Amino acid sequence: MFPLKYFTGLCLLLFSLSGSGQVQTGLRHPCLQTQVDSLAQAEPYVAVVYDFLKNYADTLKSLKGTELRKRLAYDGVEVEQGGFDRVHLIDEHTSITFLRAKGLYGVRIRKGAFPILEAKFPSSCQLLTGKALPALEKELLEGVQGFRYQPRLDVPYPESGLTALPAKGYYVLKGNAYHLESIRSDIYLEKRKGGSFVPVFSEEHLNESIGNLLVCEDTPADVDLHLVIRQYGFKKNEVTLKMKDWIAYCRSQGCTFYWGIEALEPTAMKASVFIVNEVLSYDHVMSVEVPYTVFTDPEATVQGDVNIFIPTHNITTLFQEYDKSN
Repeated sequence: MFPLKYFTGLCLLLFSLSGSGQVQTGLRHPCLQTQVDSLAQAEPYVAVVYDFLKNYADTLKSLKGTELRKRLAYDGVEVEQGGFDRVHLIDEHTSITFLRAKGLYGVRIRKGAFPILEAKFPSSCQLLTGKALPALEKELLEGVQGFRYQPRLDVPYPESGLTALPAKGYYVLKGNAYHLESIRSDIYLEKRKGGSFVPVFSEEHLNESIGNLLVCEDTPADVDLHLVIRQYGFKKNEVTLKMKDWIAYCRSQGCTFYWGIEALEPTAMKASVFIVNEVLSYDHVMSVEVPYTVFTDPEATVQGDVNIFIPTHNITTLFQEYDKSN
């Protein structure tokens, strides 16, 4: 006779195996994931919005009626057709599309002509990540203090994508402007023997070199940044790290750097740096003072002061007001 203890063990084993192979349903259905993977190749925000939807649907499961409506209203989530209570209807015949407008994201999930979920919501960092501002600030503080940039052996700058400058052997990798033409993300490059390109860093090209130092982690300079990080509730922390570690960390979080000159003083340049996350709609806004001795003195330190996780629409409003007054 088959011993009972072996029968029990076999049942437990089969149960664990069947559990590990469970088919994902609802917003986690494989057909949606496949579509999202394809769409995200061209539009990275799609993956972020999809992750938000999956997690948000989980948080709503226990809410009904008035509680559900209040939560949606509080978060600014507007359901136009269907609802989160229909996501169990998702199957292999379901399609998903994403929408993006100023300050908003949207999603449309349909099975043929039948609307399962059509909704729009703010492109808010806190909403999309499910993290309150203090948690985001803590994450950044811990992240920058533990992050180290790993230099790449070769940073390819294809000559076909560069614009030659009047000075022979110098080029610019054109970026974009941020609200004002004087605030840009350009990188200035020098062509070395052998045909490779490296970011410019020399006193002879002062503005271009300091710009590279502020926006490009590949700049050949090992300069310290003393940074005052201002947080919600008038709190602040001070850290000292390598300039390239700060840039590389922020870029690893999906940010783009833009900078503009504020003033050229006798011993230093004052500049503003906008560190912009377009997907999560926030800016870190940093003012810096760069001593000209960064080119000659290994002890020279950039002084920085940054306000973090400012909603992008707040920055846009400030620039709009500036435009009206000028």
